Amino acid sequence: MSVSTRAKDVEGSTLHEERFHRVQSFRAVMTDKSVDVAVVQSMEDMYWLTGFNTPGAPRCQALVVTQYDLLISSRTLEVTNALLHSTLSASAGHAEGEDPVAHLARNILQFNPATVGLQSETERTTPADSQALLALLTAKKGKSECSIVDISGCIRSMRSTKSRRELSLMRRAGELCAASVHAALKQTAENVHCTESDVAAHALLGARRGGGDFAAYPPFICAGVTAPLGHYAASQVQVPIRNGENVFYELAGCYQRYHVAVMRTAHVGTELPPALQVGDER
Repeated sequence: MSVSTRAKDVEGSTLHEERFHRVQSFRAVMTDKSVDVAVVQSMEDMYWLTGFNTPGAPRCQALVVTQYDLLISSRTLEVTNALLHSTLSASAGHAEGEDPVAHLARNILQFNPATVGLQSETERTTPADSQALLALLTAKKGKSECSIVDISGCIRSMRSTKSRRELSLMRRAGELCAASVHAALKQTAENVHCTESDVAAHALLGARRGGGDFAAYPPFICAGVTAPLGHYAASQVQVPIRNGENVFYELAGCYQRYHVAVMRTAHVGTELPPALQVGDER
Protein backbone atom coordinates (compact mmCIF):
# COMPACT_ATOMS: atom_id res chain seq x y z
CA MET A 1 0.00 0.00 0.00
CA SER A 2 1.45 3.37 -0.99
CA VAL A 3 1.95 6.23 1.45
CA SER A 4 -0.47 8.43 -0.47
CA THR A 5 -3.21 5.78 -0.30
CA ARG A 6 -2.58 5.10 3.39
CA ALA A 7 -2.78 8.83 4.16
CA LYS A 8 -6.19 9.47 2.62
CA ASP A 9 -8.79 10.92 4.98
CA VAL A 10 -12.58 11.02 4.79
CA GLU A 11 -12.51 13.89 2.29
CA GLY A 12 -10.41 11.92 -0.19
CA SER A 13 -7.36 14.20 -0.31
CA THR A 14 -3.98 13.17 1.02
CA LEU A 15 -1.73 14.23 3.85
CA HIS A 16 0.93 15.00 1.25
CA GLU A 17 -1.38 17.59 -0.30
CA GLU A 18 -2.15 19.13 3.07
CA ARG A 19 1.54 19.28 3.93
CA PHE A 20 2.21 21.10 0.68
CA HIS A 21 -0.26 23.79 1.75
CA ARG A 22 1.33 23.94 5.22
CA VAL A 23 4.71 24.63 3.64
CA GLN A 24 3.20 27.33 1.45
CA SER A 25 1.62 28.96 4.51
CA PHE A 26 4.94 28.86 6.32
CA ARG A 27 6.66 30.44 3.33
CA ALA A 28 4.16 33.30 3.58
CA VAL A 29 5.25 33.75 7.20
CA MET A 30 8.88 33.78 6.05
CA THR A 31 8.03 36.53 3.56
CA ASP A 32 6.34 38.60 6.26
CA LYS A 33 9.48 38.31 8.40
CA SER A 34 11.81 38.94 5.42
CA VAL A 35 13.46 35.55 5.98
CA ASP A 36 15.30 34.06 3.01
CA VAL A 37 16.13 30.70 4.62
CA ALA A 38 14.34 29.17 7.59
CA VAL A 39 16.07 26.50 9.67
CA VAL A 40 13.56 24.21 11.40
CA GLN A 41 15.13 22.01 14.09
CA SER A 42 12.04 20.97 16.06
CA MET A 43 11.25 17.36 15.11
CA GLU A 44 7.52 18.00 15.61
CA ASP A 45 7.61 20.97 13.25
CA MET A 46 9.63 19.03 10.65
CA TYR A 47 7.09 16.23 10.71
CA TRP A 48 4.11 18.58 10.53
CA LEU A 49 5.53 20.31 7.48
CA THR A 50 6.90 17.34 5.54
CA GLY A 51 6.05 14.00 7.15
CA PHE A 52 9.73 13.24 7.85
CA ASN A 53 10.02 11.36 11.13
CA THR A 54 12.72 9.48 12.95
CA PRO A 55 13.14 8.31 16.56
CA GLY A 56 16.83 9.13 16.20
CA ALA A 57 18.23 12.33 17.69
CA PRO A 58 21.31 13.30 15.69
CA ARG A 59 23.11 16.55 16.36
CA CYS A 60 22.07 19.58 14.33
CA GLN A 61 19.39 17.83 12.30
CA ALA A 62 17.32 20.45 10.48
CA LEU A 63 14.86 21.17 7.73
CA VAL A 64 16.15 23.99 5.53
CA VAL A 65 13.29 25.92 3.90
CA THR A 66 13.51 28.50 1.13
CA GLN A 67 10.78 29.86 -1.13
CA TYR A 68 11.58 27.10 -3.63
CA ASP A 69 13.47 24.36 -1.77
CA LEU A 70 12.97 21.88 1.07
CA LEU A 71 16.17 20.20 2.23
CA ILE A 72 16.73 17.88 5.20
CA SER A 73 20.21 18.13 6.69
CA SER A 74 21.15 15.23 8.96
CA ARG A 75 23.42 12.23 9.32
CA THR A 76 23.29 9.84 6.37
CA LEU A 77 21.64 7.10 8.43
CA GLU A 78 18.66 9.33 9.21
CA VAL A 79 18.06 10.64 5.69
CA THR A 80 17.78 7.15 4.19
CA ASN A 81 14.04 7.14 4.95
CA ALA A 82 13.45 10.89 4.47
CA LEU A 83 12.55 10.79 0.80
CA LEU A 84 10.37 7.68 1.04
CA HIS A 85 7.93 8.76 3.76
CA SER A 86 7.75 12.53 3.33
CA THR A 87 7.15 15.31 0.84
CA LEU A 88 10.89 16.07 0.75
CA SER A 89 12.63 15.94 -2.60
CA ALA A 90 16.19 16.62 -1.43
CA SER A 91 18.42 15.57 1.44
CA ALA A 92 22.00 16.13 2.49
CA GLY A 93 23.54 13.55 4.79
CA HIS A 94 26.83 13.90 6.59
CA ALA A 95 29.13 11.00 7.35
CA GLU A 96 29.79 9.68 10.84
CA GLY A 97 32.54 11.77 12.39
CA GLU A 98 31.88 14.81 10.19
CA ASP A 99 31.06 18.06 12.01
CA PRO A 100 27.23 18.28 11.81
CA VAL A 101 27.22 22.01 12.64
CA ALA A 102 29.54 22.87 9.76
CA HIS A 103 27.53 20.55 7.51
CA LEU A 104 24.28 22.37 8.35
CA ALA A 105 25.91 25.78 7.93
CA ARG A 106 27.09 24.84 4.42
CA ASN A 107 23.58 23.67 3.51
CA ILE A 108 22.20 27.02 4.63
CA LEU A 109 24.84 29.28 3.10
CA GLN A 110 24.62 27.61 -0.33
CA PHE A 111 21.47 29.69 -0.85
CA ASN A 112 23.36 32.96 -0.17
CA PRO A 113 20.75 34.25 2.28
CA ALA A 114 20.70 37.80 3.57
CA THR A 115 18.47 36.78 6.47
CA VAL A 116 18.24 33.39 8.18
CA GLY A 117 15.43 32.37 10.51
CA LEU A 118 16.47 30.15 13.42
CA GLN A 119 14.46 28.39 16.13
CA SER A 120 16.13 29.44 19.37
CA GLU A 121 14.01 27.06 21.48
CA THR A 122 14.29 23.42 20.45
CA GLU A 123 14.71 20.30 22.57
CA ARG A 124 17.26 18.61 20.32
CA THR A 125 19.79 21.42 19.90
CA THR A 126 22.50 22.08 22.48
CA PRO A 127 23.55 25.65 23.40
CA ALA A 128 27.07 24.89 22.17
CA ASP A 129 25.85 23.78 18.73
CA SER A 130 23.51 26.79 18.50
CA GLN A 131 26.37 29.18 19.25
CA ALA A 132 28.68 27.44 16.78
CA LEU A 133 26.04 27.58 14.03
CA LEU A 134 25.36 31.24 14.74
CA ALA A 135 29.08 32.02 14.51
CA LEU A 136 29.38 30.25 11.15
CA LEU A 137 26.33 32.00 9.71
CA THR A 138 27.28 35.49 10.83
CA ALA A 139 30.97 35.30 9.89
CA LYS A 140 31.75 38.07 7.41
CA LYS A 141 32.39 36.98 3.84
CA GLY A 142 33.75 39.93 1.93
CA LYS A 143 31.25 42.74 2.48
CA SER A 144 28.25 40.60 3.35
CA GLU A 145 27.05 38.64 6.35
CA CYS A 146 23.79 36.95 7.37
CA SER A 147 21.40 38.61 9.75
CA ILE A 148 19.44 36.33 12.09
CA VAL A 149 15.72 36.35 12.91
CA ASP A 150 14.17 34.25 15.67
CA ILE A 151 11.32 32.15 14.25
CA SER A 152 10.65 30.14 17.42
CA GLY A 153 6.94 29.49 17.86
CA CYS A 154 5.94 30.38 14.29
CA ILE A 155 5.14 26.83 13.23
CA ARG A 156 3.88 25.88 16.69
CA SER A 157 1.20 28.58 16.44
CA MET A 158 0.21 27.25 13.01
CA ARG A 159 -0.04 23.72 14.44
CA SER A 160 -2.35 24.83 17.26
CA THR A 161 -5.37 24.92 14.93
CA LYS A 162 -6.16 21.38 13.84
CA SER A 163 -7.60 20.56 10.44
CA ARG A 164 -10.44 18.12 9.90
CA ARG A 165 -7.86 15.64 8.68
CA GLU A 166 -5.79 15.97 11.84
CA LEU A 167 -8.87 15.50 14.02
CA SER A 168 -9.63 12.33 12.09
CA LEU A 169 -6.10 11.04 12.78
CA MET A 170 -6.47 11.88 16.47
CA ARG A 171 -9.75 9.97 16.64
CA ARG A 172 -8.01 6.95 15.17
CA ALA A 173 -5.25 7.33 17.76
CA GLY A 174 -7.98 7.37 20.42
CA GLU A 175 -9.41 4.10 19.08
CA LEU A 176 -5.95 2.53 19.24
CA CYS A 177 -5.53 3.81 22.79
CA ALA A 178 -8.84 2.20 23.75
CA ALA A 179 -7.66 -1.07 22.20
CA SER A 180 -4.47 -0.86 24.22
CA VAL A 181 -6.40 -0.33 27.47
CA HIS A 182 -8.75 -3.22 26.68
CA ALA A 183 -5.84 -5.57 25.97
CA ALA A 184 -4.04 -4.56 29.17
CA LEU A 185 -7.11 -5.00 31.37
CA LYS A 186 -7.93 -8.34 29.73
CA GLN A 187 -4.42 -9.64 30.34
CA THR A 188 -4.54 -8.53 33.98
CA ALA A 189 -7.95 -10.08 34.62
CA GLU A 190 -7.59 -13.40 32.79
CA ASN A 191 -4.00 -14.44 33.45
CA VAL A 192 -3.03 -15.42 36.98
CA HIS A 193 0.53 -14.48 37.96
CA CYS A 194 1.08 -12.25 34.94
CA THR A 195 3.72 -9.56 35.42
CA GLU A 196 3.80 -5.86 34.68
CA SER A 197 5.89 -6.59 31.60
CA ASP A 198 3.35 -9.18 30.41
CA VAL A 199 0.61 -6.56 30.64
CA ALA A 200 2.79 -3.95 28.93
CA ALA A 201 3.47 -6.34 26.04
CA HIS A 202 -0.25 -6.89 25.48
CA ALA A 203 -0.92 -3.16 25.72
CA LEU A 204 1.65 -2.54 22.98
CA LEU A 205 0.15 -5.28 20.82
CA GLY A 206 -3.32 -3.79 21.23
CA ALA A 207 -2.10 -0.37 20.09
CA ARG A 208 0.06 -1.57 17.19
CA ARG A 209 -2.15 -4.34 15.80
CA GLY A 210 -4.59 -1.81 14.35
CA GLY A 211 -1.93 0.08 12.44
CA GLY A 212 -0.58 2.23 15.26
CA ASP A 213 2.87 3.79 15.32
CA PHE A 214 5.46 3.60 18.08
CA ALA A 215 4.42 5.99 20.85
CA ALA A 216 6.53 8.69 22.46
CA TYR A 217 6.48 6.81 25.78
CA PRO A 218 6.37 3.12 26.73
CA PRO A 219 3.31 1.68 28.48
CA PHE A 220 3.36 2.45 32.20
CA ILE A 221 2.01 -0.53 34.13
CA CYS A 222 2.38 -0.09 37.90
CA ALA A 223 1.08 -2.78 40.28
CA GLY A 224 1.06 -3.10 44.05
CA VAL A 225 3.91 -1.14 45.63
CA THR A 226 4.76 0.47 42.27
CA ALA A 227 1.19 1.72 41.66
CA PRO A 228 1.85 5.27 42.96
CA LEU A 229 5.14 5.70 41.06
CA GLY A 230 5.26 8.22 38.23
CA HIS A 231 6.64 7.12 34.84
CA TYR A 232 7.54 3.67 36.13
CA ALA A 233 8.11 1.58 33.01
CA ALA A 234 7.12 -1.98 34.02
CA SER A 235 10.50 -3.30 35.09
CA GLN A 236 9.49 -5.89 37.71
CA VAL A 237 9.58 -8.68 35.14
CA GLN A 238 9.74 -11.54 37.66
CA VAL A 239 7.18 -10.17 40.15
CA PRO A 240 3.62 -11.36 39.43
CA ILE A 241 0.64 -9.10 39.92
CA ARG A 242 -1.17 -10.44 42.98
CA ASN A 243 -4.79 -10.65 44.00
CA GLY A 244 -5.81 -7.65 46.07
CA GLU A 245 -3.38 -5.24 44.42
CA ASN A 246 -4.20 -2.04 42.59
CA VAL A 247 -2.82 -1.60 39.09
CA PHE A 248 -2.26 1.79 37.47
CA TYR A 249 -2.19 2.02 33.65
CA GLU A 250 -0.95 4.95 31.59
CA LEU A 251 -1.28 4.05 27.93
CA ALA A 252 -1.28 5.77 24.57
CA GLY A 253 -2.37 5.19 21.02
CA CYS A 254 -0.36 6.79 18.23
CA TYR A 255 -1.45 7.08 14.62
CA GLN A 256 0.74 8.86 12.07
CA ARG A 257 2.45 10.53 15.07
CA TYR A 258 -0.79 11.91 16.56
CA HIS A 259 -1.17 10.73 20.16
CA VAL A 260 -4.06 10.11 22.51
CA ALA A 261 -3.27 8.96 26.06
CA VAL A 262 -5.38 7.74 28.97
CA MET A 263 -4.87 6.74 32.59
CA ARG A 264 -6.84 4.02 34.34
CA THR A 265 -6.69 2.24 37.71
CA ALA A 266 -7.98 -1.28 38.34
CA HIS A 267 -8.21 -3.50 41.42
CA VAL A 268 -7.34 -7.17 41.09
CA GLY A 269 -9.93 -9.27 42.89
CA THR A 270 -13.60 -10.11 43.14
CA GLU A 271 -14.62 -7.11 45.25
CA LEU A 272 -13.31 -3.67 46.11
CA PRO A 273 -11.68 -3.05 49.51
CA PRO A 274 -13.60 -0.71 51.85
CA ALA A 275 -11.51 2.36 51.01
CA LEU A 276 -12.16 1.96 47.30
CA GLN A 277 -15.85 1.20 47.85
CA VAL A 278 -16.25 4.62 49.47
CA GLY A 279 -14.54 6.28 46.53
CA ASP A 280 -16.65 4.30 44.07
CA GLU A 281 -19.87 5.40 45.76
CA ARG A 282 -18.85 9.02 45.43
